[in-house]
Formats: sequence, structure tokens, C-alpha cells
Amino acid sequence: MVAVTAEDIAALRSILTGDLEPLDRLHDRLPESGSPPGLKVLLVSALRDAAERRFGRTWSGADLVSYVARVRARDPSRAGAIDPLTAERVLRGALGDGEAVAGLSSDQFARTFVELLIELIIDEQQAGTGLDEFLDRAIRRSERYPY
Repeated sequence: MVAVTAEDIAALRSILTGDLEPLDRLHDRLPESGSPPGLKVLLVSALRDAAERRFGRTWSGADLVSYVARVRARDPSRAGAIDPLTAERVLRGALGDGEAVAGLSSDQFARTFVELLIELIIDEQQAGTGLDEFLDRAIRRSERYPY
């Protein structure tokens, strides 16, 4: 099991709030190999939790297509930042279809992953769920992952 540190939590918070100073500090201390394992587990846990809360266990492909279309329509200037097919695949992966993300480049995956996570958090906050509550759920979920 991978331990999630306070620094990992601060990095996720910085991604979600746009305050990149904690993320920059973490990045400056990273080895060439990339993200710390705790942050990776926390990010995956956060996206899975947010996707499951948004779509439930009985989602359909049409639900994902419709959601991605609404996300892209929210801000037409950013619509190009989210490729619809990649976004649908990343959501399928978050909802348990591991094969859906096979073949995506790490750059495509990472960029879309973060965009979707931010959008799902915006939806949760509009529904009354605060960022702290969301982070607490992601932390608890990450503790259950056997990575």
C-alpha cells in the first residue's frame, strides 16, 4: 500500500484550486521519475470517487457523451482542451473499465484526467459538496487501494 502524505494532499488541493505554489514546491523536489506514488494514488482515488458520485453505478455511454458535451460547452474557449473521445475513455476508466484507457498516451491521459477532475469538482461544489469534504473522501478511498 502507498502512503498519501500531507504534501500529496496539498498538491491535489493546489491542482483543484489553481493555487500552483504548493504543486511547484513539490515538483521542485521530485526525482526525474515523476510524480510521487502517493499523489498518483490520491489523484486516481479522487477521479474515481467524483465519477462514481456523478454517474452512479448504472451509467451508460450516452451519459458520458452527454456530460463531456456539457463540459465542453461550458467554456467554448476551452472546448479544444478536452478531446471528447479521450474524455469519454478516461471517464470509462475511472468508472472501472480499465481497457478504455489502453493505448492513450500519457500526455493525453494526464491532461484530460486533470481537466475532468476539475470539472467534476466544480459540479460537486455546485451541488453543495465542499472541497474539504471531497478531499477527505479521496483520502479515505486512497487508503483502501492496494497499490
